[in-house]
Amino acid sequence: MIAVAFALPEESRDLVAAMRCPLRTGSPELPVVSGKLGSQEVIIFHTGMGSVSARQQLGLFWQAHGSERFECAIGAGFAGALDTSLPAGTLILAENYPQLLPRARAILEDRARVGRLATAQAVLETPQAKAECAKQTGAIAVDMETASVAAFFEEKSVPFLALRVISDTARETLPIPSVVWFDARSQRPRPWALMSFLVWHPSRLLPFVRFVQTIRRVRQTLTEALLDLLVLMKEV
Repeated sequence: MIAVAFALPEESRDLVAAMRCPLRTGSPELPVVSGKLGSQEVIIFHTGMGSVSARQQLGLFWQAHGSERFECAIGAGFAGALDTSLPAGTLILAENYPQLLPRARAILEDRARVGRLATAQAVLETPQAKAECAKQTGAIAVDMETASVAAFFEEKSVPFLALRVISDTARETLPIPSVVWFDARSQRPRPWALMSFLVWHPSRLLPFVRFVQTIRRVRQTLTEALLDLLVLMKEV
């Protein structure tokens, strides 16, 4: 069995839809979904946003599923670009988690960029914040959970791979502040707060619509890469 960790169901939606006979457990906000992709048994779980939620959800996941025999684990989802040359939709294989990197590169070939992936404690919403992170870490992309997920599976002696897709570029300011649309304590979206924000900031509406369209596209790119990895990993 292969475990695939995402932060939120919005990131895993297309992969879950591709599963045969998915079985859902866990909470509605952060479900655990097990099933088959091709002949491969896969379990998809969600850590929530940020390292605090990730550590908590990883513990709960292992309590329920630690008796399974995991061939490997993949940390997947969206990432912000720190390298200004990376457009949205670029696949990133993290070189700082190298255990399965040669196998992943053999499968994805030139579809993915290899580079250092940083893990931040907060969403980097402006070009200035991304530039500072790039300077401090030397990374080409950033997320909020991978370091915690990688450390957990290393402790459990489960080989780990990090695959992310760029959702926002290094020169891009996110259209909606994360504290507006997402409640970190409950790990739930805040749709009414989002709508209110857009009413009071109508200039953000078009950038937000474009960002949502980008998310749909990059999620599909990530899903296609994950399907190839999950199906072909044993053959390489």
